[in-house]
Amino acid sequence: QMINLVHQKTYARLDNISLEMTRLNEEMENETIAVRKEMKWVLQTHDLFDGFIQHLFNEYCAECLLSTIEFLQFKQRIFEEHGDIQFEIDEKDNWKLPQNLVKSCIVYSHESGDYKQIANKLYDKYIRVGSEWEINIDYGTRRRYRDLFENGKLSGDDIHELFQLFDSCIGAMIGLIMPAFSRFKKTRMYQMIQVQDGYSPPNVDRD
Repeated sequence: QMINLVHQKTYARLDNISLEMTRLNEEMENETIAVRKEMKWVLQTHDLFDGFIQHLFNEYCAECLLSTIEFLQFKQRIFEEHGDIQFEIDEKDNWKLPQNLVKSCIVYSHESGDYKQIANKLYDKYIRVGSEWEINIDYGTRRRYRDLFENGKLSGDDIHELFQLFDSCIGAMIGLIMPAFSRFKKTRMYQMIQVQDGYSPPNVDRD
């Protein structure tokens, strides 16, 4: 009976620990959703966007947002030029930029060539090992891109593949800049821009 009682107490403690872990995970998930939603709003708001990218330069991680800008503009160009095609877009990961943001020379210049050539230039700029603006992605992801671009496995004919080509990089960069964004929110610059221009962050929900 003593052994059974000990087991019951042990199981009760484990249940309590499990419930507490579940609660903490839910709190972290809710906080992540809130940060992502506010960061989405900032990336579409010109003055706050400028302030945030300046903050990233100060933290020596500007390549995270600069690469995201060009990857997103690459997707946007494909989307705009193929309005007759139904692309699969997850609204949760549908990041938008200020409408008056300067357009990437690589993505929009007439001298950049076709989509495959543009993609190669973006790879050389941000993903190739040793590139000037090399982004921080995991080994497996970089190896997959190296296989595509350096071993000639990117066909360039599949418009859906091209549209989603840099999604892994975008997701990784968003994850990296979220902590920097949380710090940016606490800066005087962020607060001053909000007051000066009358900006108000969106209400956060789970949708």
